[in-house]
Amino acid sequence: MSALSFFLTVQNNPFVVILSLLMSCSIWWGVLVIESAIRSLDHLNARKWRIWQSLLLGFGIWAFHFIGMLGWRPGFTLYFDTTLTFTSLLISILAAYSLISAFQIKAPLFSKSVALRSLGFTIGLGIMHYLGVFSAQTVPSAQWNFGWILVSLVLANLLSLSAVAWTQWKAQLSDLTKRNARLFVSLGLGVILFFVHYTGVIGASFPEGSFCINTAAFSTETLATVVIICGIILAASLMFTSNIEARIESKLQQQNLTLKSKTELLEQLLFVDSITELPNRNSLEQTLRDLEKDNHKQAHLIKILLVSYESICDSWGQEFGNKVIDLMKTRISEHTRRDTILYRASENVFEILSTKYISDLPIYVTKLSEHIAQSFEIDGKSISVGCQIGYATANSYGELTQLPSMARSACEYARRSSVSWLAFEPHMLKDTRDELEIQGRLRKAIHDSDFKLAYQPKVDASSGELLGAEALLRWSTGDNQFISPAKFIPIAEKYGLINAIGNLILNQSLAQQAAWIEAGLNLRLSINLSPFQLEQPDLVKTISLLLEKYQVPPTSISSEITESAPMLRPEITIEKLKKLRQLGVELSIDDFGTGYSSLSLLHVLPINELKIDRSFVQSIRTGSLPIIRATIQMAKDLRIKTVAEGIESEDEKICIVACGVDELQGYLISMPLFGEAFTTFAQNYKQQHEQQVSA
Repeated sequence: MSALSFFLTVQNNPFVVILSLLMSCSIWWGVLVIESAIRSLDHLNARKWRIWQSLLLGFGIWAFHFIGMLGWRPGFTLYFDTTLTFTSLLISILAAYSLISAFQIKAPLFSKSVALRSLGFTIGLGIMHYLGVFSAQTVPSAQWNFGWILVSLVLANLLSLSAVAWTQWKAQLSDLTKRNARLFVSLGLGVILFFVHYTGVIGASFPEGSFCINTAAFSTETLATVVIICGIILAASLMFTSNIEARIESKLQQQNLTLKSKTELLEQLLFVDSITELPNRNSLEQTLRDLEKDNHKQAHLIKILLVSYESICDSWGQEFGNKVIDLMKTRISEHTRRDTILYRASENVFEILSTKYISDLPIYVTKLSEHIAQSFEIDGKSISVGCQIGYATANSYGELTQLPSMARSACEYARRSSVSWLAFEPHMLKDTRDELEIQGRLRKAIHDSDFKLAYQPKVDASSGELLGAEALLRWSTGDNQFISPAKFIPIAEKYGLINAIGNLILNQSLAQQAAWIEAGLNLRLSINLSPFQLEQPDLVKTISLLLEKYQVPPTSISSEITESAPMLRPEITIEKLKKLRQLGVELSIDDFGTGYSSLSLLHVLPINELKIDRSFVQSIRTGSLPIIRATIQMAKDLRIKTVAEGIESEDEKICIVACGVDELQGYLISMPLFGEAFTTFAQNYKQQHEQQVSA
């Protein structure tokens, strides 16, 4: 009679064989459920569950093995050595840990690291099995069939590789497919483990008349009790495990719904103006790109510049200005036609896009200009808002994305000419007289170091402690008049002068920081970096050398970039930012919400800080509060600090602090101050704050 037929007919209790098969499959099902759950956990919690997974697998395989031993009928009463029995349990757990550790390795299936761990599981499983058989300690000793032993070890190695292969393959499947496939994989792995055990049993046989010499050890009845207890523990563990995935999936679904809500709100922030709820410049540019893709050939764009809006805000405040904007929206909307879309492109600019031909466009623009200029009354004040209008027409799909620059040129010409409106003409794009004049003056200013830095304080939102300052560039014309950075920075970028200006800023700001450190001021200085500076190959080296030159700790410096900067060349920019973080410099996203950004990149950027733009702070009473809350909560989820810019009133401060912002910056604290003035302010502020705290 062959060994296999002897095994099937004599040596094993069929009921126990079936029970062991069910247990084998259940063990693997529990292990795979935990594996799915672990993929959704953070590193610290995942490590704890890996230990639990190893215990479940090792303990389960050991219990499965001895259930099989209970059904074994070699023809005499079996006793099992206690020490060897529990040693086999320890080996089983270590073998399981070797396999579980292979699950988390991101390497090919037949790589060296996976192969070694798989081999460790195979050897451990073999030792556990034959140590369990040897623990019977019979006379004469068992006779070994090395052919079947080899088959058992090959199956054990196949088992380990199959389990690892599943963990790698399932990452490509949908959640529903994973759950359905996991049941069949559990059955498959359970069957393989079943044959690992029973081919190993065939590999050991006892001569007729064999008996156990250590009758003081575990008897079959005692072992049955132990295994029953193990079975109860495993059943409870599997019941507990079956609830793990459901709880984690429920939590993830809740988080995904919350994230979806925040994403929708932030997408609205990117494409909708918070004051008027009109589509913004980003939306206009996206619409033009879509029209171009659709080979749309003709469109008109009308740019409306409210020339007196800034004076109105300076005179009566931002809230009053928002009321003016709302009224302007109503007036312009009354004159929009079918197939036109109204946009608020910037603070004092509206734009109308028409995708249909307008034959009487000059008449239409004239009436629109006259309607806008009519006086009106708000809060008892009689107001009249002047405007300049420039419009442009695209007659081929290649011109569509050029419409904004064409309309802008026409509007700028109308402003220079002091007329209500002008249509775009080709020569307008060629007129660079002002730009050339400014860029010439910029070159001289760089050579003469005519730029100065002013510093605006940043304080802790909760305690009011002075934490740092932002360095702001100022360019004086020599008669105590300053040219706005918003005017000359784009020209500097266009003519390749921005890097030279950036180097001047770095030198001046780090020299000032060194002076503050010497004066005993422990402040963090924020320095703005242009997207073009991030393209400099030696930027990190330059900053490192300057930090060393001025003996300034890297951790006392924060580099601010606009949110659109990473979108230019994401991979290069992110790599550059990571090198700055490795240097110790903190990183901040400036004016968040005002430019085009990718939310999918936000979580991979190595940033410490998000700055909420002043436009959202100033419109907090008119609808931006939910956006501010969502931004702050998103930043907290990503473990990023938030700074609110443009705090000008106590009411704004109270609202922003209630939202959970970390730091505040704005005129309510202080206007930007030059070096010595800021030093005096900081020392006085620090002294007053310490007195308040001690009081």
